Amino acid sequence: MKRKISRLTMLIGVALLSFNCSSDDNNSTTLNSNEEKMIGSWEVVAYGDVVGNNETVSPINTNCYNTYTFSSDKTVNYKNYYPGDCSLDEENGIWNMEGLILTRTFPEDVELVMTDSIVFVSDTKIRVFQQGDNVSFTVYEKSN
Repeated sequence: MKRKISRLTMLIGVALLSFNCSSDDNNSTTLNSNEEKMIGSWEVVAYGDVVGNNETVSPINTNCYNTYTFSSDKTVNYKNYYPGDCSLDEENGIWNMEGLILTRTFPEDVELVMTDSIVFVSDTKIRVFQQGDNVSFTVYEKSN
């Protein structure tokens, strides 16, 4: 009887140890190919409109471009430069991408959630349409 209890105790102990051991990989984030393309800093360089087959793009003329920096840990940093003196307002948040829908959430001060449709023009240029708007867009270019 003692042997059965000892073996049972040993089996339970081994089972508990195997469940308690976890890999450090559980905390890593696996990114899909579109998310991989987003990693890095993107400058807001132009605004545009598409009406029928006509497209108008207006470049932003400034020395200080607003920038979003997307990290592989799903955090995002937004740098908003004010025209004229280029004074900076900065905010940190999180991002997620499902298909070509990009969601950015900035919880500081007042929570702001931005949900946009992304069109990859190239690996270094995207068009960002507010979800539901297929006319007006913002052009981002990768700066690194």
